Amino acid sequence: PILGERGITTHSKSKWKAKSFSTSFSIHEGKNSSTRDGINKTQISVMSGPQHIESAFNDSAGMYDETFENNPITQRIRPIIWQSLLKHFKPGDHILELNCGTGTDAIMLAEQGINVTAIDSSTRMIETARQKVIKKQLTNHIHLQVLNFENLEYLVRIDPFGNGRLYDGAFSNFGGFNCTPELKSVVERLSMLVKTHGVIIACLLNKICIWEMMSFLVRGKLGKAFRRLHNDCIQANLGGVSVQVWYYSPGQFANILSPWFTVEGIYGLNIFSPSPNSMSFASKHQALTTSLLNIDERFRYRFPFYALGDHFVVEARRSS
Repeated sequence: PILGERGITTHSKSKWKAKSFSTSFSIHEGKNSSTRDGINKTQISVMSGPQHIESAFNDSAGMYDETFENNPITQRIRPIIWQSLLKHFKPGDHILELNCGTGTDAIMLAEQGINVTAIDSSTRMIETARQKVIKKQLTNHIHLQVLNFENLEYLVRIDPFGNGRLYDGAFSNFGGFNCTPELKSVVERLSMLVKTHGVIIACLLNKICIWEMMSFLVRGKLGKAFRRLHNDCIQANLGGVSVQVWYYSPGQFANILSPWFTVEGIYGLNIFSPSPNSMSFASKHQALTTSLLNIDERFRYRFPFYALGDHFVVEARRSS
């Protein structure tokens, strides 16, 4: 399987195609950099520490857009999250994106006149994003940084758009927050970077996913059906590398946010519909999948349904 930004999905042959310090490379423009494609080559500084997350996503970067970004289910649910981003972020804002993957969300925001500092622990993900940003001619709006979000304090040193070192908002899409054992510390560091009353938007893998539970139960895989309910991490195999993943309920994540952020909204994704990793089902039952996605639209903002999907999204505002 691959972790998609960082939702878990799997390879499929169907016609529906479908990140403590870790080693990190600081990408920025400098006086001694030579130029290529109209922008400066990267200068590299090395940070030491665990490397398994970076290695895993480096290995999957080459096929990431094909297996995750071009996944029809991803393409159906991503615009829902974009609606949240565009509701809270406006042209001229400077937004921090954590676990940016290949830059899809950053590019969308930049096209709306929003400045983005986009970070990811994978050098190859950032390189892929850089090429896409160049192609879109958005280098003036997107600053790419290879950095593990557990080391956000590094960002206080940079101010790429000259707007001050506090961000107007921040977001993390498709399960990035599920890949750290220090989520509360990450949120605390994030709170020091976001302006008072600034909004953060986070999409996390949910602790209870009724679609996954039922799909495993009908196949007699009882242990896998309830794997997300473990309080400790579970291991996900990614390109031959074992990656640890932690699952949270919306309530648990709201409690983690509460010392620094006030939750204003929660909604669920893929509640009754197949998640992006269920491509085999989706390809065989396309009409049913479309109907189930439409049903999700009616229930995603309602309790308890928002707490039963593959992912949930939280909109929260920095407290005074």
